[in-house]
Amino acid sequence: MHALSTHQIGILSCITAWEALVSTTALGNDLVRIALQGETAAATAVLHALLAFASLHRYGLQSQALELKVAALGSLTKGSAAPSLGAQATIQHAAAGMLLCSFEIHQSSFTSGQWTFYLGLVKTVLNSSSSKTLHQLGSDVATLLDWVHYHDVLARFPLLYWKREGAPELPSAQTDLFCLKVSNLPPPIFSMLDLLSQVCDTVSNGAIPSSNVDDYKGFLEVLEWRIRSLPIRKGPDDNDHISDDATLVMQLYQLAILLFLNRSFEGLIDQSIRTQQHVDRAFAILAQLKSCKQQFPIYVIGSEARTDEQRAIVLDIISRMEKMGSSRCLNYCKRILQAVWAQDDLADGKDISYRDKLTSVISFQGIIETISFISNMTDTYNPRPLFSVLIVGCGLSGLASALALAQAGHRVTVFERSEKLQEIGAGIQLSPNATRLLQHWGVFEAVLKYADQPEAGTFRSYRGDVLSQSPPVSHPNLVGEAPYIVIHRADLLRALLSGTEKYGIEIKLGSEVKEIDFNKPSLCLSSGDVYGADLILGADGERSHCRGSLLGRKDPPYSPGDVVYRISVPTKDITEDHLAWDLKRRSSVNFWMGPGGHVVSYLIQHDILNVVLVYAEGGGGKVMYGPQRADREEFRSKISDWDPVLHELINVEGSACTKWTLFQIHEPIQWCHESGRFVLIGDAAHAILPCLAQGAAQAFEDAGVLGAIFSQSVKRDQIPDALRVFEEVRRPRASDVRHRTLEQKAMFAHPNGPDQEERDAKLRAGADYELFEWLWGYDAVESGREAWRRVLTETHENGTKSRRSI
Repeated sequence: MHALSTHQIGILSCITAWEALVSTTALGNDLVRIALQGETAAATAVLHALLAFASLHRYGLQSQALELKVAALGSLTKGSAAPSLGAQATIQHAAAGMLLCSFEIHQSSFTSGQWTFYLGLVKTVLNSSSSKTLHQLGSDVATLLDWVHYHDVLARFPLLYWKREGAPELPSAQTDLFCLKVSNLPPPIFSMLDLLSQVCDTVSNGAIPSSNVDDYKGFLEVLEWRIRSLPIRKGPDDNDHISDDATLVMQLYQLAILLFLNRSFEGLIDQSIRTQQHVDRAFAILAQLKSCKQQFPIYVIGSEARTDEQRAIVLDIISRMEKMGSSRCLNYCKRILQAVWAQDDLADGKDISYRDKLTSVISFQGIIETISFISNMTDTYNPRPLFSVLIVGCGLSGLASALALAQAGHRVTVFERSEKLQEIGAGIQLSPNATRLLQHWGVFEAVLKYADQPEAGTFRSYRGDVLSQSPPVSHPNLVGEAPYIVIHRADLLRALLSGTEKYGIEIKLGSEVKEIDFNKPSLCLSSGDVYGADLILGADGERSHCRGSLLGRKDPPYSPGDVVYRISVPTKDITEDHLAWDLKRRSSVNFWMGPGGHVVSYLIQHDILNVVLVYAEGGGGKVMYGPQRADREEFRSKISDWDPVLHELINVEGSACTKWTLFQIHEPIQWCHESGRFVLIGDAAHAILPCLAQGAAQAFEDAGVLGAIFSQSVKRDQIPDALRVFEEVRRPRASDVRHRTLEQKAMFAHPNGPDQEERDAKLRAGADYELFEWLWGYDAVESGREAWRRVLTETHENGTKSRRSI
């Protein structure tokens, strides 16, 4: 935890206000997490800035708030002394800068115009880092960038008309820094901000081109059409009788942008009748609103008030907001509007240039003021509540889902029946569709401490003939920023656990789930303790108790007769004259395919060759749950006439052999309970054989889709819809992967003959490239985001309350 300096002794008095201020919003929770990530000067700056803002919010502008602000600036100065900022430090500097920007906006003294200075610094800091790197840090960053984007767009309006010496200029942002693909904003809101930004840019460009006037007019008409076409819900009967303030505010924003565009280009957009209709509709909405924190539409529409009745409507909404304790922006808005009205009255019906009128009024102010609110326009339209999530099972699937949902801001508790965590097995392969998610969750660096990145892959006949350079573990089109890696399962588990403290995930060991109440929902442990939550995930593996509870009957896995033999071969005694030297010399993934099964080998923990045989022994054998000691000669007997390299590996001193049964499960007809508060994930939903190295990857994909959905706007009553969307996205993909795995297993085990010859010919021709392209190119986060965005977009367009399918 960060140590506060001695001048902050009185800070405890504002902690309650701070918690009340930030804990109810996604942005507040994200800022707290950012502040607590590391004991660095940059992290301390965020903490000081949070406390400064809390003190200002609770007690107004006084010495304690100013001292904390100065402390935040001091910490930022220390943090900036480093030669370069890493991605995390960049985000912390940006968060502190935005809090200081908000500090200036929130003052009620009308003496500070420094908010533009802080906003400019934030954009400069963000521009110094790769946008792609920042986006990979997860939903905390997405929320912060949305906040910056909102203030950046809203800042452009007053900056257009403040024509004084020393007028600030905000730096432009990287083209892909603020983009819908990584935003947590619903598409209609993001599109609205984007269009407002385009209108400001168009007005800022100033002079209308003397040539190609028709083309320019056409451009303005298309821009206006895009604004009018925003997918905003119109209400049940598309008339004025709408009680939803959030929808009304969105409509008000749309009308304000249209009026701003039309008034700025009255000489080119000659639509006086439509413009008057926009004005009339806007005042009808203002009269209906209970509240409106967003100042841009009040200012633009208020500037249209010509009658006493219209002005009274505007002053009434401002008065109501002032009683609710809003920021100085309302006072500023009120003063500006009164000055605009005075100009209109003095003109006595004469035309005044829209630009000249706004320039004279806004430039008259001693400082440049903002018309944005402390929070952003989504506060009333799109609250994103934080949910409590219980996860049954602390294996790879449970931990991955915990990381994804906690990163999205939710409270996660994981229950594990074992007294201590341990992963059964040895090596595991992770393809790009899995490592891409580890990067997204911020644990990939921890994983890389233990992992190897294979340089090559080979498919061989069982006699040792190389058939193809596949799997294509280093192909530039398939393996780019997200690599293919191999790692020991225990090390992967350790790396995932490293992220749980960062995100505040609680893990309860020795906690066996006895009963699930799907309707509450809640878990009852064997100890008798009961835990309730907003949703529950069943991640307890192929022998899932949760799956049986969901189906209402026991559903144990079954064995089709496949077994696994594994030999862990120490490489220290493998010298250059050893047949297996090439397997030690460089990291590679190697397959041997032969009658009845296949062998795969790769390095783990940098000095152990993991050699695995998957073999069809048939039914009737002993069923083994988990690895048990086996005789190396038993392994050898299954591959008696196979590649001599494999036999030499068996002979290496210190090699240890284990054996266990491979299980499959019957594909559940449903993953979600009908209550919509419980869902199966990972092996509990879709246990997959290891023949395509996709067991963990599919569990990670589940987590990626879940995290992406729940990092967006999901209201509490939409949880059932969100889980159904998750199942509709994931079930077909997981089922396809499962069936292709079974096909791959059968292909690997062809006996000598026509089928084997056809397989070998296809491999030599590279026929498996499309399979790996489909498999590894999948982006689970983007898939989840897009699926839920479609739901949000259709909901806003159609006015529907819930969805049952995508």
